Amino acid sequence: MSIFTYLNIVERVGDESLRVRARITFKRAEEGGRTEPVCGQYHPNHNFGKPNDIVWHIGQIEIPTETVIEPGEVKDLEVAFPHVRGLKEQLTIGRQWRIQELQKHVATGEVLELLGDWSKHPADPPRTEDLDASDDHDLVLPPSYVEFSQSGGLEEAHCRYRILNPAEIRKASRNFLYRSLLPFAINSREDYYCWFLDGAVEPAVVFYDRERQKYVVDSASFHDWLDENRI
Repeated sequence: MSIFTYLNIVERVGDESLRVRARITFKRAEEGGRTEPVCGQYHPNHNFGKPNDIVWHIGQIEIPTETVIEPGEVKDLEVAFPHVRGLKEQLTIGRQWRIQELQKHVATGEVLELLGDWSKHPADPPRTEDLDASDDHDLVLPPSYVEFSQSGGLEEAHCRYRILNPAEIRKASRNFLYRSLLPFAINSREDYYCWFLDGAVEPAVVFYDRERQKYVVDSASFHDWLDENRI
């Protein structure tokens, strides 16, 4: 039996909820959607990335009392998200996203309206030139990596994989497919081990398969990853 691993972004950067009105299009059962209707407070996974992305958001779809939604129906509903890092930039009018129950794609959402006080100051959508810029901001590295580097670990490490120095990390990150990942080590097949940038001081480590362009959770932190891969 295979084990599926995913990450929900849970670290809040604001107390208020990010509420939107969205058009929710539920897939029919024969399309791979739900086989049962949904009602009440519905808490699926929300994927704003690619179909194979495993970094998701938590959000409550608020279905009115006594309303039952059958597979294949389309409804305009309110959705409430915790205000976590990076989500505000995703919630723009017309933005579509995948609604999933774990790996199962059950519906598609489209933002129709921003609701509440936060909507008066929505985040500007990222500009293409900003995403492609080499680096106009400081590279923030986990304290465990900084300590490891400053103590001479990069020169002395006996590790299964080559750990990158800060300049190499900066260079590797510039054209990386996923902006939420920061590569720090590489294997002989040129697959990367990366930090998942969710705002945590010591972020989780994921393994990125370069050929398949997929990633999975590997370790809870750089410190744990280093312990697991010393030789």
